[in-house]
Amino acid sequence: MFKHVKHYFIFLFVFVTITNSYSTHIVGGEIYYDNLGGNQYRITLKLYRDCLNGQPNFGGLGDGEAVLNVTNYAGEQVNQFILGVPIVTKVTATTNNPCLKAPNGICVQEGVYTKTITLPPLAGGYFLIFETCCRTNSLLNLINPGGQGSRYKAYIPGPENVLVNNSPRFNSYPSLYICNGQQINFSHTAFDPDGDSLVYSLIPSYNDSWGSDSLVDYKGPFSGTYPLSASPALSINSANGTIHGVPNLLGQWVVCIAVKEYRNGKLLSTHYRDFQFNVISCQLTLEAGMAGQTKKCDGVNTVTFTNQSYSNFGMTYLWNFGVTNSGTDTSSLQNPIYTYQDTGKYIVTLVVNPGLPCADSIKKTFYIYPKFDVQFNVPPNPQCFKTNTLNFSVTGAYDPNHAIFNSSFGSGALPSTSSLTNNAIVYNAPGTYSIKMHGKQYACSDSLIDSLKIIARPISKINNFPVSLCDPATVAFSNGSYSDYLVNYIWQISNGTRYYTYEPTHIFTPAGNYSVNLTVLRSGACPDTVVSPAYNLTVFPSPVADFIFSPTTTTIFDPEITFVSYATGNITTIHYDFGDGYGSDFMNEKHTYQAPGNYMVYQTVTNNFDCKNMKGEEVIILPEFRFWVPNAFTPGGDGLNDIFIPVAIGIKDYKMELFDRGGQRLFTTYEIDKGWNGKFNGKPCKQDVYIWKANYTNEVTGKYTTETGHVTLFNQE
Repeated sequence: MFKHVKHYFIFLFVFVTITNSYSTHIVGGEIYYDNLGGNQYRITLKLYRDCLNGQPNFGGLGDGEAVLNVTNYAGEQVNQFILGVPIVTKVTATTNNPCLKAPNGICVQEGVYTKTITLPPLAGGYFLIFETCCRTNSLLNLINPGGQGSRYKAYIPGPENVLVNNSPRFNSYPSLYICNGQQINFSHTAFDPDGDSLVYSLIPSYNDSWGSDSLVDYKGPFSGTYPLSASPALSINSANGTIHGVPNLLGQWVVCIAVKEYRNGKLLSTHYRDFQFNVISCQLTLEAGMAGQTKKCDGVNTVTFTNQSYSNFGMTYLWNFGVTNSGTDTSSLQNPIYTYQDTGKYIVTLVVNPGLPCADSIKKTFYIYPKFDVQFNVPPNPQCFKTNTLNFSVTGAYDPNHAIFNSSFGSGALPSTSSLTNNAIVYNAPGTYSIKMHGKQYACSDSLIDSLKIIARPISKINNFPVSLCDPATVAFSNGSYSDYLVNYIWQISNGTRYYTYEPTHIFTPAGNYSVNLTVLRSGACPDTVVSPAYNLTVFPSPVADFIFSPTTTTIFDPEITFVSYATGNITTIHYDFGDGYGSDFMNEKHTYQAPGNYMVYQTVTNNFDCKNMKGEEVIILPEFRFWVPNAFTPGGDGLNDIFIPVAIGIKDYKMELFDRGGQRLFTTYEIDKGWNGKFNGKPCKQDVYIWKANYTNEVTGKYTTETGHVTLFNQE
């Protein structure tokens, strides 16, 4: 099948008519003559006008007559003729693209004036002149185009140059529209009755100067040789008159073509014609299409072909029904009907707009054979592995003597391939299997490619289940089950408790033996029920930690506490944590605290099953306050009363300072157990009375206190 969508971008002539009380809205013209002999000349004036708005007169006079002025070579008027009423015909609106229809609403008329006049031989010859006003205001290449007119003239050489001459004339008028962005290829050739040589060129258009030659005023950058916006620029072949160029701007443009007439290398006259190029943008869309067979082989020889072609312009058709060596298997109808005389495979071709450059075509194959309409029947997807024998079949209309079937049921299937139309296939393992079923009859075939999922049975499993724990045993169940589809869960405990969540938590108590089962239930595409094996758990009895102590509350002056154990349950080990960094492994123990405070005491016991238990009690040691300062010391180094140090109990934030009589500080400490040795800067102080100062907080009252006193230092000799 060949399918094309073709787009043609086309620039067309557009005529915009400006109404004027005296304007003829002339959009082009030329004047030429024929020598009839005996000084008789047949004059032909062709004018083209916009006839969409009011049909103004061609010649400018009230009844449409045109005035022809005749001057000598010096430009002096020698005669004037009324050319009469023109023969008016409508110019066929065409484009420079054969596939494009001209836009609606455009009207251009050709008015042809003919008149035979007598002009005696005149040295220097005659000029035949027709002038009119005004041009269309929408021209893009002129300055104030509505204020400029048109001037057409022809030259009759004098007898000193040639005795008899007929002027050249152009063969055809250009297309009314040309396509923007598309190559202009118009043969603007002229015919010369005398067979003179003709040379073509682009020249400026003439304005209505009423008595003298005057050129129109072009708007920059345009000129007679560059009359419209184009790339490549508009050009004309000087030898054959063919115009080329690619317009690139929409609008109206006046163009003038000159043809010079030579005889024996001598220039006789220059003939010219101006006209308007009207550039528009248009898009042509064409797509050839035909409907294919809904069934390749339906047993029907007569086919009604459905044309699905599309275009935004007119279409013609040429069908070829693909019968070899037949000259009658064609049609130009839009939706033809054709009867095939024999079975076979036929390539049908549809050509839209045959012979035109915008043609498009499509080909499709039609199968004219006995009916082959089969259905491949496979089991619903998915299937459960519990029923692993599945049936595959072929039904429908086919010729059992000529139809051939081949099927593949996937690797691992038994059998894996078959040429039968009915098959019972066994699948020995779950998984996804590729299914291919194919049938062929003559040139007709049909097939099915699919996959079949065999769903495995669900798995019921409990992960990391313990075999023994101590009473009470808290177990957060870990679900290790698996299923391809959504399932429900039932946790069954041997004491009769059930849970229906994914991973419940259960406390096993009292001590004893327990078992747990997990049931997985699946519904939907493949219903199934799987029960896990029993998971067994032994819950051992735990010991009971217990103890008493006395006193339960005491002061730092009597800080010894007695602990007595009452723990039960085959105790094998015991441990006390007294809360002050010390402990004991004896069942009964005494412990002395070194500082006041509240202490949590924990007893941990272990039994013969390595099960543990713990109990905690609070011991309260209340603070006491004492602060006594000695009044003398003898730092003689004999170990007797060598250090001056207070006795302090129940204080904090402590500071002690020593001064001599002159107030010099000799010693400072912040530590309650650090005293003064009677030295200053390493040298013994003299025997004398010294002043001390102490600051501290009373832990019992919480009061911050400052005390001072005297101490005598005695030197021993």
